[in-house]
Amino acid sequence: MTNRNAYHPKHNPGGHDLDTCPVCGHETFCVEGLDPVFGRVGYGQCLVCTYIRTPGAAEDEAFTEHLRSMDDE
Repeated sequence: MTNRNAYHPKHNPGGHDLDTCPVCGHETFCVEGLDPVFGRVGYGQCLVCTYIRTPGAAEDEAFTEHLRSMDDE
């Protein structure tokens, strides 16, 4: 599969690798960007099952991960 958001020094210097889709489990989640607050969870769309994670959903997931990491301390 072609990652339309892959790193390219001229056209997309902030590109991202494909990630694992949380729904279908394939490494086909095309990350368009990272959550705006923590910068940990990607948002975008799966190229196989078409699951979409919005920036807001990515932010919610990142916040949950942040809280879990605080519990581990």
